[in-house]
Amino acid sequence: MGYTIDADTCTISLTRGDSFVCNFEAYQDDGTLYELQDGDIVRFAVKADYDDAEPCIVKILDGYTLRLDPEDTEGLEFGVHRYDVYITFADGQRDTYIERKKFKILQEAHRR
Repeated sequence: MGYTIDADTCTISLTRGDSFVCNFEAYQDDGTLYELQDGDIVRFAVKADYDDAEPCIVKILDGYTLRLDPEDTEGLEFGVHRYDVYITFADGQRDTYIERKKFKILQEAHRR
């Protein structure tokens, strides 16, 4: 597989243009898993630089499951980007529960 996830730092390293699937869970203050409610939306967003106005990737997760297709990363520059994962609750409130983590785009050995 063309990716790794560092469990301690939440750093994702992904070979550009590869497929990627992983789960992001959210926990409540008491340590229990937050069960998504009808109308909750979990999003994953990547920026080349955290100060950029717009993300280069935004994906709506299927529950807590993120899927990236090859075209999602094909145009990204090699190097370190930053990602967040956040929930927009059905009532409109938003909680960023994973923020400013490293998303490394690695060079592929050959062009597709």
